[in-house]
Amino acid sequence: MSLGAERKFSFKHKENKQRIDIVLERGSLLVMKNGTQTNWLHRLPPTKKVNTPRINLTFRTIELKS
Repeated sequence: MSLGAERKFSFKHKENKQRIDIVLERGSLLVMKNGTQTNWLHRLPPTKKVNTPRINLTFRTIELKS
């Protein structure tokens, strides 16, 4: 969940290098499921244009292997 300043979020496919950029607006909720974590690199690229604070809340599911 993204709160505060609007920011660009980038995905890049690990194999074919396809790139997808989306804008995370204030209050956005981004859910990455299925093969997203496995097949895509993701980041919030650095920028000098945004000076407004931003808070990011990240929720993860962790599978414990025994």
